Amino acid sequence: MSRSWCAGMIATIGTALPMSDDHKPNRPDEERRIKRAGGHVIDAGGVFRVASSRGLAGVKGSTFLSVARAFGDIGLKEPDPLVISTPDVEVRRILPGDTGMILG
Repeated sequence: MSRSWCAGMIATIGTALPMSDDHKPNRPDEERRIKRAGGHVIDAGGVFRVASSRGLAGVKGSTFLSVARAFGDIGLKEPDPLVISTPDVEVRRILPGDTGMILG
């Protein structure tokens, strides 16, 4: 299985502040967006996944994805995009107390 993960944190005055948040399907804002697009969020053994109505109906070859944002996965993008590739972007001015940034 392939996994892709990216996160950012900034160190400021002895504290690490998160600069990113995972796009999990069960995150309230993502779940609302997915449902508005006609999709479903299911709990598959403790892993929340995006599913189309075709997938819930048991159509062979249906895609279930454990992230709400991704490139590819055409089965969850047509006819309506349940999974999107639009990133969340956070802009923060560097302040005098900021001592470092971690990107991973």
